[in-house]
Amino acid sequence: WKKQIVPWYEQRVYRGVNLQGTWVLVDDKEMEPADIQWAQLETMDILQTAEHISGTLTLTPKEGVQGGVVSLTVKGDITDRFITMIMKSLIPDRLAYAVLLAEVVGDGHRIQGRVVYYDTNENAIATAKVVYQRQR
Repeated sequence: WKKQIVPWYEQRVYRGVNLQGTWVLVDDKEMEPADIQWAQLETMDILQTAEHISGTLTLTPKEGVQGGVVSLTVKGDITDRFITMIMKSLIPDRLAYAVLLAEVVGDGHRIQGRVVYYDTNENAIATAKVVYQRQR
């Protein structure tokens, strides 16, 4: 009942923003602070049933950056245009965790907000502004 009928019904009555698809992190020099550039490329594949979001986030190091590809699970919700997501490592013995609070802006092809994550290079919890663009 909870896995078949309820999701089917919720999908039929949901009238909010549809985020389902592939999103990529925008590496924008104009973001705050102006000198930040990400060490990895991020691709987020989102599945959506009504207001519930799930999927994967793949972090791929840029050329010249040490490290491997990291995959995270994504779970969250969207209410009105506001998104909350929790991201965790798919590998149980790897420490990778982040929380995102964001909003859908413009015509629905851009998500912007803040992510709080554990920075393994600094051994500290950090925050950063993020912008994701829907891949067409």
